[in-house]
Amino acid sequence: TSKLVLAITQGGAAVLPKLLASPAAATMLLDAAVIQGQEALNHYVGANIESANCEDTARKLAVAAYHRGVRLLKDQRPPHSVGVACVYPASTPTITPQQVCFGGNALIAVHSADCTMIASKSMGDHSSGSEPRGANQAAADKEEHLLRFLLDALLRFGISLPPELHPSPPDSTQT
Repeated sequence: TSKLVLAITQGGAAVLPKLLASPAAATMLLDAAVIQGQEALNHYVGANIESANCEDTARKLAVAAYHRGVRLLKDQRPPHSVGVACVYPASTPTITPQQVCFGGNALIAVHSADCTMIASKSMGDHSSGSEPRGANQAAADKEEHLLRFLLDALLRFGISLPPELHPSPPDSTQT
């Protein structure tokens, strides 16, 4: 079985505790890092990154996560590591707005020994109904939507997930 190494930029950090709330995640997740700020991003990928939220950054983060997994699994032959990047801008970024190139899109990049795949999704307003929602509920909705997008992307990219981690469709009974 492949072990996942997850690199998440600061705006996607809330998915980590949600993911780890599942005991099944422990069987798959080898390592996770939350990348806070430009210096940390540059250090993690081993190069200067021009933009904090674009496909090139997501790809570089996934490749760096993959190589971290290979190092951590060095005694396993072959080391079955999969690098996963979740790139999403924070609402109060430590990275300047000029460096953000994808606005409110989330990017998921998955890198294995033989390929890299990227998915992008708008993370606009996902509330339903016409009643105003509180800021806390809106943030929780975005976190849940981002987690579903991450899990769905892993499945689409051929990563086997335990059944309890399969994303459920959004609750259509909300008003």
